[in-house]
Amino acid sequence: MNFRTYTPAGYADYADYKKVSLLTFFNQLISNLHCQQSLQEIFFENILKMIVIVMGVSGSGKSTIAEGISQTLKLPLYDADDFHPITNIKKMATGQPLNDEDRKPWLEELANHLANCELEKGAVLACSALKERYREVLASKVQSSKLIYLDGNFDLIFNRMNNRKGHFMKAEMLQSQFDALEIPIYGLHVDISKPIEEIIETITQYLKF
Repeated sequence: MNFRTYTPAGYADYADYKKVSLLTFFNQLISNLHCQQSLQEIFFENILKMIVIVMGVSGSGKSTIAEGISQTLKLPLYDADDFHPITNIKKMATGQPLNDEDRKPWLEELANHLANCELEKGAVLACSALKERYREVLASKVQSSKLIYLDGNFDLIFNRMNNRKGHFMKAEMLQSQFDALEIPIYGLHVDISKPIEEIIETITQYLKF
């Protein structure tokens, strides 16, 4: 039997069989390509809707590092300080630390905002989030979030704060932040004594996997 002239049952002739076989092959190939594209779309969609919280005491570099993450991953950037009610800003400007009652509506507003961001384009939030219960509120209305803790010692951060201008929190309040800090046992801990570029690279690689 010459396989070149063999025609399987159901086909008019060998040419018809060959044409249908080629069409089937290309349809399967296109289908596979579509599946791969869908997987890529799902991956990038998850990246784009990612919620990243960059936490640490004042002066640890939250805004700068959060901005770097935002630019690298193309995620919207938000600073938690921008969500404070005016009463909180005035209180901090006089050198008074906020209490939990002051923070409650602020944290709730941030949680609502992150929930909306997760449904849209994701977010990178720079926020002190010193205590675990604060972090629990922030993450309470999203399906998932990634926490980045900026780790630095008092002397390093105090010196940085003394060189800052135009910030409503005074450097003398730093000790109260360290006293309140509850270091998370999860998330990515980053040593802020390293160069900014290295820190951002470490974080973005962590977030991608």
